Amino acid sequence: MKIAHVADNLLKLEVKKNDPLDVGSEWEDERTILGQIDALEDAGHTVVRLDFDDTLIENLLAEKPDCVFNISEGKTGKDRESLVPAICKFLKIPCTSSDAVGMGISLDKVLCKIIAKQQNIPTARWLVADNTKDLNDSDLQYPLFVKPVFEGSSMGIRPESLVKDKKHLKTQTSWLTKNIGPALIEEYLSGRELTVGLIGNNEPEAFPVAEIKTGDKIYDKSMKGKDSMDEEVICPAPIDAEIEKQLISWSKTLFKIMGLSGLARFDYKCDRDGQPQFMEANPLPGLSKFYSVFTIQASVAGLSYNEMIAKLVSLALKKAESEKV
Repeated sequence: MKIAHVADNLLKLEVKKNDPLDVGSEWEDERTILGQIDALEDAGHTVVRLDFDDTLIENLLAEKPDCVFNISEGKTGKDRESLVPAICKFLKIPCTSSDAVGMGISLDKVLCKIIAKQQNIPTARWLVADNTKDLNDSDLQYPLFVKPVFEGSSMGIRPESLVKDKKHLKTQTSWLTKNIGPALIEEYLSGRELTVGLIGNNEPEAFPVAEIKTGDKIYDKSMKGKDSMDEEVICPAPIDAEIEKQLISWSKTLFKIMGLSGLARFDYKCDRDGQPQFMEANPLPGLSKFYSVFTIQASVAGLSYNEMIAKLVSLALKKAESEKV
């Protein structure tokens, strides 16, 4: 088949005056994109590489691909991850990963937490602030963690994001709301960080749970470089079988309710008593063969990198067929 690989081009990134801080930090690097293209070609596909820019619709109409392999995060706005799947839906082209609705839901960390709470999935107490005035009535217990509502890949996350008093909270909230957008303020979870990777559509399969260790560091933008992994990924995570079963069950529940498909990663962190709490969902997890946690989990599950990439295309075609795209 003819596959259009659609991604943000980090080599062409132009940061404009009104762009949020850290814009482009989620975009995959060149060697990752080339690795995915190699995997698609290894599966027997013809691949055309397209950038997600204002020429995308024109190029898709000209190329007429059988499927789009999408890893585009977009640039700005809470709908940025929804744009490519929405375009593909309009053009009736099968597209990997979730549709525009699922992308929009999952990028909103607050909405994800509300959904989790409604399903009795534990999540840290929180509040949302558009400015420092929204902090006045807070009864959250310090320490707290301040992060953007609509961003991912540690955008807006700094060592200063962990705050221990009201003065620091106001300073960090002011900085974040001025430079990126609304702030999600959570009671800080000091325990282990665990992640669940799912692959599939209606009945996704779960990879072994992984644990991410960062030592004493905050898992910020500096730790998510494209050349190396400063964090330690342990997969399978050394956790009780019942905890693993619970994490996978929660993740599958969220996957279904959010309307996700293809793949997704669900992140959890434990509180001081060792109890996992839901953090966020990511329907576009990193898919680098060199450093991505999801890729490591797939490998431990017995799925090679090329097999994983080929499977995502197959899942996109099955989804399109079931939806009569």
